Amino acid sequence: MTGHDDLPCLACGAGADPRREAVVLCAGCLGRAHPACWPGACPACGAGDVLGPLAAPRPAPPTGGPARLRPRWRRLALVLCVGFGAAAALARPERARPGVVPSAPVRRAPLVIAASAWSSARPGARPEAPVEAPGGEVAAMWRAVDAARAPRAAGDPAGAHAGYDRALRLWTDEPAPWAERAALRNALGDHAGALADAARVVARAPGRVDGWAEQGLALLGRGRPGEAVAAWSRLLALAPHDAWAWSNRGHARALSGDPAGALADCTRALELSPALACALSNRAAARLRLGDVEGAAADVARALALEPGRLTSSSARSP
Repeated sequence: MTGHDDLPCLACGAGADPRREAVVLCAGCLGRAHPACWPGACPACGAGDVLGPLAAPRPAPPTGGPARLRPRWRRLALVLCVGFGAAAALARPERARPGVVPSAPVRRAPLVIAASAWSSARPGARPEAPVEAPGGEVAAMWRAVDAARAPRAAGDPAGAHAGYDRALRLWTDEPAPWAERAALRNALGDHAGALADAARVVARAPGRVDGWAEQGLALLGRGRPGEAVAAWSRLLALAPHDAWAWSNRGHARALSGDPAGALADCTRALELSPALACALSNRAAARLRLGDVEGAAADVARALALEPGRLTSSSARSP
């Protein structure tokens, strides 16, 4: 049995399917015929009028495939895609490209001032990497420190003190000027001022040996030998081969009532530096307190041979 869409042509008998080709319909019986085969009158009913021709319909898109848009909808979709793409490009943050200057200035990270990395530096040394600061305060501070060192070397403590004061008014976060002013104050007998300056040094840079050295000397000058022993111990933890520090801690131990500890420290200092006259005189004092008169006399004789005029024990500054 043939389907409704497979009816034969009224003239030639071949299939006339309007889905695949153009056909005409008889106005009387609605029979189908090819336009080329139409005889002028319907062979079945004799009617002469026809309907059509009927054009073959456009094939439907395959099932599951993408449906095509009409031309005007395609143009609208293209305009929308271009518009959204441009908006996304404007909203995207600008990336730096080689050789291209950005339209807006680049925001830079704020300047961070880091603490100086002092280890076992002596007074007068500069940090390996200079600290930078806004306005050039650090550079001006170092110029003031250099200006203070000249009168200090020339034996003008007042001029040196004024120079360090000027440097510290310019910049207070660098420990070197505090340490050098502490040394100057200790030399002038201002142990209270030296102690205050040394406290700033050890708080700011506990790894600097000169801060603990000036603190120990200032504490001895203030009559606090027990605390001075603690300061020298902190220094020796940083610089265990410093003969001057061993001798000075021995002197502080002798003054705090520990002659045995003083003898051990001074002996260690002489092991590190056999010609250290202050260690000999300090050990002589410790031996006298322990009752070793002959040993004390031998140490005094050696100290006088190295430094004529050294008769008493004392603390000494590392050169």
